[in-house]
Amino acid sequence: MVPALNPPRWLSFLVTASVLAMPAESAPATRWCDLLPRPGNARLERVNLPDDWFVVYKVGDGVFAICEPYQFQEVISYLILGSRSALLFDTGLGIGAIARVVKKLTSLPVTVLNSHTHFDHVGGNADFHRLLAMDTDYTRANARGFPHERVQGEVAPGALCRDLPSGFDPTGYRTRPYSPTRFIKDGHTVDLGGRRLTVMHVPGHTPDAVAL
Repeated sequence: MVPALNPPRWLSFLVTASVLAMPAESAPATRWCDLLPRPGNARLERVNLPDDWFVVYKVGDGVFAICEPYQFQEVISYLILGSRSALLFDTGLGIGAIARVVKKLTSLPVTVLNSHTHFDHVGGNADFHRLLAMDTDYTRANARGFPHERVQGEVAPGALCRDLPSGFDPTGYRTRPYSPTRFIKDGHTVDLGGRRLTVMHVPGHTPDAVAL
């Protein structure tokens, strides 16, 4: 009878280490789509507002988060209501019709202010009549819009969790130019009626970034 051979311990260690280091081909990488809704959003009150692109949450008294969770930027715009008027803080990617969603949430006159003017925060600006904008050259340049060549990757299949809204043509996607009705500076106040907001200039992410 031939005796059983016991491999040296160092060889057993190398084999084990090699197996552990092998990629798990059966476990695909997790995408952001698999993590929806985000835990923070799941704890909020969702507004029953059927839409094929936006998901809306109530985040406070007269404050709504208008989310675009199906595109990898996961943009959130905020609608803030007062007794006389409302402020829309950002207008998203311009893929869905955010103006239509806002009209379902309030009949108050709406003013737009962007947290900053990257393309994914100004996409719906052109659909509103009252727009406040920071008084910077950067803001003025971005108000001209972003051409398709700059933003086409945002509507590529890999950037999306689901189909684009019905009737949306990705080959023509761009952000349209818009015209601010008033340029403002740090410290500007917006009185919505029963709610006063102060605009704070916080440059860094962009030269025109603001907080409320």
